[in-house]
Amino acid sequence: MRVKLLSEGLQRNGIKITRKELEDVVKNFKHPVPITIGHPKSDTAPAVGFFEKVELKDDGLYGEYSLSPLGQILLSSNNYRNVSAGLRKKPDGSWYLHHVALLGAVPPAGEDAEPLKIVNLSDEEGEDFHFEIELANDTKYVSYAKTDYPVCLDCDWDKDSAMKRIVEKGGWDLLSKCVGAVEVDEEGKLPEAYSRYKFPYCDVKDGEVVIVAKAVSSGLAFLSG
Repeated sequence: MRVKLLSEGLQRNGIKITRKELEDVVKNFKHPVPITIGHPKSDTAPAVGFFEKVELKDDGLYGEYSLSPLGQILLSSNNYRNVSAGLRKKPDGSWYLHHVALLGAVPPAGEDAEPLKIVNLSDEEGEDFHFEIELANDTKYVSYAKTDYPVCLDCDWDKDSAMKRIVEKGGWDLLSKCVGAVEVDEEGKLPEAYSRYKFPYCDVKDGEVVIVAKAVSSGLAFLSG
């Protein structure tokens, strides 16, 4: 997907962006540039997507990006609508794109930066997105997360009750699609133990699976420390 990131002129924070600085960003771009939750203050902050390419047009700087399952969930929750380009200076004085931040309550410095849009994570029509994460303790986590469920902004959140309702509705297979990651065994089979399903973000409401905004915020708070 493509989105406008930055334009020439005076920004809300009082910084003036010139054409030369935008040209620097294009010249110095090295992909992938991470999409972060706010402007990161440490290297432990998670990336929720990446910008693969930037392009300078007459009306400003544009970029092409992809989102992780967590990034999709955050946008689905409607709590992170704005983006802010994080520029840094190189030793030679030229500028480069260090990161792109998702912003919630604070508006971006650039007045015409476009919000990111949710894209289909499926590799092919009807195929669920799937990836594996190897952690330092050799425990394997696999994500089968789906992010195309409806979003409930005012649902209460009780993790244990929600996970039980999901299993009652569709078994462990459905639960695997409603959490960020699953701790699988050596054969890669789905476990039948709630403790091995990490970062749940869904519940069942009126018989249908929904993404719970409060669950997304709770998971985000955990990741952010």
